[in-house]
Amino acid sequence: MDEALGVIMRPARVQSAVPAPRAILERHPMISGTGRCAICGRRWAQAYSHPNPLRPGVVLWRCARHRGPRFARDDPKAALGGGVYK
Repeated sequence: MDEALGVIMRPARVQSAVPAPRAILERHPMISGTGRCAICGRRWAQAYSHPNPLRPGVVLWRCARHRGPRFARDDPKAALGGGVYK
């Protein structure tokens, strides 16, 4: 009986989980950020390149909160200046 309780009462192994680094967009090299975020409209947004390698000319203006790749929509009709191709 004591052996069974010893197995139950054995301390659990604690493994520290290393958090995965947050993925952020790549900064656009030529444009300094003084615009507004295209999602929330906050000031002092930075320019980032689109994460899709097939859209190298698309510049995304994002604040620190919206600089993750999940906020970049890959719309095939989106124009470079923010408009829509018809």
